[in-house]
Amino acid sequence: MQEGGNSGEAMKKKYDDQVLILKSHESNILNQDSDFQIYIKNGITLLDNLKLFYQESSVELKQKIVSSIFPQKLIFSDNSYRISKVNEAFLLLTKSIKEIQNLKKQNATVSDGVFDYAPPPGLEPGTP
Repeated sequence: MQEGGNSGEAMKKKYDDQVLILKSHESNILNQDSDFQIYIKNGITLLDNLKLFYQESSVELKQKIVSSIFPQKLIFSDNSYRISKVNEAFLLLTKSIKEIQNLKKQNATVSDGVFDYAPPPGLEPGTP
């Protein structure tokens, strides 16, 4: 009977050791910043300091910043410029919480042009 008892104790020790290893792995995973969290932190820091960052950037980087905010080309004429569209994600990120809470959820309508992005018929199987 003592052998069975030793075997049980050995199995218990083995599984207790495995539990400790798994808990250690879990702790390491939970303490790591995900790529997404790092991306968000860096993005928020960039937005908070955008004016200073822009002023100290090279011409090429300034062009990239402007093109990420204004996805369509800026139109210059008579010493002024106009834009046709601003990046919607940028607009949302720069809104205050109160402005975001006031945004109404709207259903897409055919006149919105949202359906223009749908694939043409025939790419997906039809539904009955």
